[in-house]
Amino acid sequence: MTGNLNRRIAESDNIVLVSIYKQKWVPPEGRFAKGEMIYYARVVSSFKGDLIVGRKIEFSYYLEESPRWLEGFESSIEGKMEYLFLGNKYIKKGEEHYIVKVDCFGFDFHDPHFANLFRKKLTTPSRIIDPMPADFD
Repeated sequence: MTGNLNRRIAESDNIVLVSIYKQKWVPPEGRFAKGEMIYYARVVSSFKGDLIVGRKIEFSYYLEESPRWLEGFESSIEGKMEYLFLGNKYIKKGEEHYIVKVDCFGFDFHDPHFANLFRKKLTTPSRIIDPMPADFD
């Protein structure tokens, strides 16, 4: 698990913590299609890259075992927190927010495995995550 996390950190151009405020379910179409859960979020902390705090983003997870009986819906979420690991080549600027056009890697803020390992990495001096600039106030 640590090796997978180290690889994700090294390969990601942006690592952020987001607060999700809305979700949208798009049911699968066709015989073998995957369903898509689209999340709308705001960056609350940035650990690596150019996505600044306050930036709105949209990202998706695709579900292979999607419930076909579930119709599309949209709903509000109050403050679900998630870490996201994103590559610049998959981020597109939309009119109101940035859109991540790939099934991204992320995990819940309270995930007992990945989140705890990631928080330990943040408290350990490392060359993987960009340090604060020397002139940071």
